[in-house]
Amino acid sequence: MKKTFAAIFILLISACGNSYKNDINVSEAKSMSEELLVKIQEQNYDVIRQYYSDNFFVEVSEDQWKKNLMMINDNIGEINRFELSNSEITYGSEPFVALTYIVDRGKTPEIHEFSITKENGTLKIFGHKIKL
Repeated sequence: MKKTFAAIFILLISACGNSYKNDINVSEAKSMSEELLVKIQEQNYDVIRQYYSDNFFVEVSEDQWKKNLMMINDNIGEINRFELSNSEITYGSEPFVALTYIVDRGKTPEIHEFSITKENGTLKIFGHKIKL
């Protein structure tokens, strides 16, 4: 009886662990999102596609997203600097990292909110909101 109870207890502990096939961590997501922000800062819009999930471009086309980023740059100014203000990992059927950056463009600060997951072992942004 004790052995059976011990085996069930061990199984419960194992089931409660955070072992996911697409495990993700904040430092990886932070590095990738900051790499993207540098590309936006450099106005190198032709290479940003690689950072986004295909699902991101379901609601807005890749061309329209690039135009939006260019319009923000033209109207508000270039990115001077950015700083991570919040990070959080959410575990569920597919874990993801939510990152919030304060971006200084000189005229007006803006907030960039990223939702990042792993797709086939590669980090991808599936959500990117810009709040002016």
